[in-house]
Amino acid sequence: MLNANDVKKKSNTEEPQTIPQTVSNEKETIKEELKDYADKRQNSSIIGDTHTRSTYLISDDTLEKLEDLVAHIEATNGLNSELTKGMSKEEINKGRVLSKGVKSKIVNYAIQSFLNNYEAQEGLIPNTKHKRFKVSNKNHNAYKFTQDGVTYGITQDHRGKELSFMSTANGNTIEEINEWFDSIEDQSKREGRPRKK
Repeated sequence: MLNANDVKKKSNTEEPQTIPQTVSNEKETIKEELKDYADKRQNSSIIGDTHTRSTYLISDDTLEKLEDLVAHIEATNGLNSELTKGMSKEEINKGRVLSKGVKSKIVNYAIQSFLNNYEAQEGLIPNTKHKRFKVSNKNHNAYKFTQDGVTYGITQDHRGKELSFMSTANGNTIEEINEWFDSIEDQSKREGRPRKK
């Protein structure tokens, strides 16, 4: 968990900063791993077929630092740049691939790295089915998942208070839980034209 007191605020004066090296692989730096990720992503498929646009709130400090990194990557990976002299053609091309759509690549890489680390520490993330449905104009949530050989069905109200709990460990059958979950109409997808502001 990030502690706001541990985050160094950006100052208006330029001063050298020491940046901690976070390397998950002894052979590659985080920058090299990101370049490899960008290269694999570039060659794997059409982005529109394998990616979905999503919107999240990001803290201003994090976003400012991300914008600085993006600008730095773009500035230092230009064509015929003085900064790339002495690099092999392959290294230059990897840098160019990285600089195109770099923000999306960084976000995807960071989330995938987090998920890999989470699973390494906590175990595989269960495939959790989720449906949202309305009760008296409030969104309620239904969840179904199997973990450690036990299947669960859980309902929560709009504040996250558990309303019902089913489990094969408590005598419910998988068929009962599946029938219960299948009977709920998923109302989480918005339909129609967005409202005008």
